[in-house]
Amino acid sequence: MLGSWLNYQSGNPVVDLNEGLAGDALDTQDMINWAIDWLQHRTTNEDATAGGDGSLTLNAASLKFLTTSPLWTQGIDVNGGGVTNISPVPFFDETGDIPSGATIRSYLNEYNEDGTILGVHIALE
Repeated sequence: MLGSWLNYQSGNPVVDLNEGLAGDALDTQDMINWAIDWLQHRTTNEDATAGGDGSLTLNAASLKFLTTSPLWTQGIDVNGGGVTNISPVPFFDETGDIPSGATIRSYLNEYNEDGTILGVHIALE
């Protein structure tokens, strides 16, 4: 996620400019939003607020799961109806379920390496 954010900060777009900014196509902005939601759902509530605080310090308990763990490989059920609406991955919906960390990482890696999401060119370089 950090690499994608740095790409954005350096001037690369994170939305699919070919869709006319209608917001109905999967793009990097969706993946970054999901990554933030994923962090908030999967990290420990260390400051006693309503949700996870996204803390990824070296002392955070949230760093103590393996990439083979279901916490990394399974999506997150946000609306109580089971993990749905993540395959094929739709555009970001803050009330919908969150794809697995592995899925989000895969798409952000595609953006960082190739400038694409699901093969759709998004980044300038």
